[in-house]
Amino acid sequence: MSNQKEIFYLIKALAGQANILTIPRAFIKFTGSVEAALLLSQIIYWSDRNPRGKWFYKSYREWEQEIGLSKHKVSHAAAILTSKKLIKTKVKKANGNPTLHYLFDQDAFIQWFSVFLTNESQNPDYPVTETKTEINNNHLKEPLLRMVINQKESFRAQQGLPVNNDTIQSEIHNAH
Repeated sequence: MSNQKEIFYLIKALAGQANILTIPRAFIKFTGSVEAALLLSQIIYWSDRNPRGKWFYKSYREWEQEIGLSKHKVSHAAAILTSKKLIKTKVKKANGNPTLHYLFDQDAFIQWFSVFLTNESQNPDYPVTETKTEINNNHLKEPLLRMVINQKESFRAQQGLPVNNDTIQSEIHNAH
C-alpha cells in the first residue's frame, strides 16, 4: 500500500463517528471556554448514563483519553462549571483510588442557560432571521430541555447506542 493510501486510510479510521466530539457553539459563549463547553457537553452525556440525580466518576486519565484535555484543563473547566452551579464535584473512592465524582444539575443548567439565551437574543448583534421576538424563560424551558435531551441522544447515536425518541417526550412531559 502506498504512503498516500495508508494516510487516507488512517484519516478515514480516525474520522469515524466514535472519534468526533461535538460542542454546541452556545455552550462556548455560555461558559466562556472551549474546554468548559466540551466538558459540559460530555457531563450532560454521562449524567444520562446514570439515574437522575446520581453522581458519576471519571479519572483525569479517562477524561484525557475521551476528550483530549489534560488534568489541569479538566480541573479548570470543572471549576468554571462549578462556579456557574451547573455541576457539583466531590472526591470519593472509585476502584480504591480517590476520584473526582460529578453531578450535573439539569434544573440549574436550564435556568442559567435560558437567562443566557434571553440576554443573547436581546443583543443587537444576535443573529435573527426576519424579525426579533421577545423570549421569556417559560418559552425557553421546553426548547432548552429538548436541546439537552437531543444532545444526550446525539451522543448515544455517536456511540452506536440505541436512540429512544420516547425518552425525549417522557423527559419533557416530566419536566412540566
